[in-house]
Amino acid sequence: WERRGVSGEGASDGGPRVGSIVGGKYRVCRRLGQGGMGTVYEARHEVIGRRFALKFLRAELLIRPEILTRFEREARAAGALENENVAAVTDFGVGEDGAPYLVMEFLRGEDLGRLLTRLGPLPVPRAVNAIIQACRGLEAAHAEGVIHRDLKPENLFVVRRGDGTDLVKILDFGIAKLLPEGDASSGTRTGTTIGTPSYMAPEQARGQVVDRRADIWAFGVVLYEMLSGARAFTGETVSDTL
Repeated sequence: WERRGVSGEGASDGGPRVGSIVGGKYRVCRRLGQGGMGTVYEARHEVIGRRFALKFLRAELLIRPEILTRFEREARAAGALENENVAAVTDFGVGEDGAPYLVMEFLRGEDLGRLLTRLGPLPVPRAVNAIIQACRGLEAAHAEGVIHRDLKPENLFVVRRGDGTDLVKILDFGIAKLLPEGDASSGTRTGTTIGTPSYMAPEQARGQVVDRRADIWAFGVVLYEMLSGARAFTGETVSDTL
């Protein structure tokens, strides 16, 4: 949903916030999509007229402190990154109804998962170019001590530049791990399994130490899928895949 939401594709015009002004400056134009954690709207800045994507946490999740923490973590993780290959988060606030929201750049395009479904395996030059761009964004995240932990085709967004070339941006730092300042390489023991099974490194699947190498593993799996058109690891159940 975030992929359709940020891009404006597959959007619906309705939504309870449409027409309202958020944070005193963002007028909500239409609902773009909804997912597990929140709803994304297109909004326009009242002064400068620029479009943004506003992601609100779902009302029923406001009573769950761990979800609020995760949402705020996404704001800190993505907001601290200034790189053309990371979708920019430019603001964070709390609406009048108490729902926190993120303000993101508004993108047009499609996520890599949809692109692969539509086109199948990509030509080697296009696949390699996409993964190199994604690696640049990942390197910027790791330099700031941010481990994504859920990299997959659906979290890589492909924008077409004016000259027809791809611009790849990393999305969704909702389960990112923030490492201590200046410690982008040390691991943290999660004790739980967090991520998407087909793209998880073995240590991540076991709930063990997770550091930036888990993100690099995930990109290897994504590159395999871009070139082959098939996932590297599949199973009849989640446990089989892990």
